[in-house]
Amino acid sequence: MNAASLFASAPAGAETTDVVLRANSVVKSFVGPDKVRRTVVNQVSLDLARGETLGIVGESGSGKSTLARIALALETPDSGDVEFLGRPWTSAPAADQRAIRRRIAVVYQDPFERFDPRWRVSRILTDAIELGDPENAHRAADRAVELLETVGLGREHLAAWPRQMSGGQRQRVAIARAIATRPEVIVLDEAVSALDVSVQAQILDLLTDLQQQAGRQLICSSPTT
Repeated sequence: MNAASLFASAPAGAETTDVVLRANSVVKSFVGPDKVRRTVVNQVSLDLARGETLGIVGESGSGKSTLARIALALETPDSGDVEFLGRPWTSAPAADQRAIRRRIAVVYQDPFERFDPRWRVSRILTDAIELGDPENAHRAADRAVELLETVGLGREHLAAWPRQMSGGQRQRVAIARAIATRPEVIVLDEAVSALDVSVQAQILDLLTDLQQQAGRQLICSSPTT
């Protein structure tokens, strides 16, 4: 990774001896429009321990989002690999990845681009709930209300279209969708950088509360300021 830094922290008293996600000497390069291959992630290794938050900070183009996508197994590294709970993740067969995927969620910088414009909030959430827990799909409507309340919204938002909501509200819906499958790791790819400072603080406080309540692990990428 070019000119980016990794920082790790954990709540006081948290157990951090068990590694949940591990990257081993990951390398990723791309060929640009000028036909020149450039390495954007260069020999990056990291351990995300239980109860920990890992921050990735760097300038635009420093490889933050690429590393996040590799952690999500949405990009395959040129060399190196990522393990989840000691098992192959990025190098695992597709069937094995499907079994793990619901345990790693993501929240992007602009959730509006990730929402289906034809779906109201209720459909956005119930779709994620049914995907993560198909045996309890009959409870999806009740679970959607629970998720909204968890992120500081209410039942009245079920009928809303994302385009009708503020940026902070949309990001709360994105977080609700991310935790619908009860993931152990949440990757936040510059998830608050487009929000006003006051809204950023609210969302960060929400994420801290969710981490402490459910013992989740977070990977957060952020631009330098």
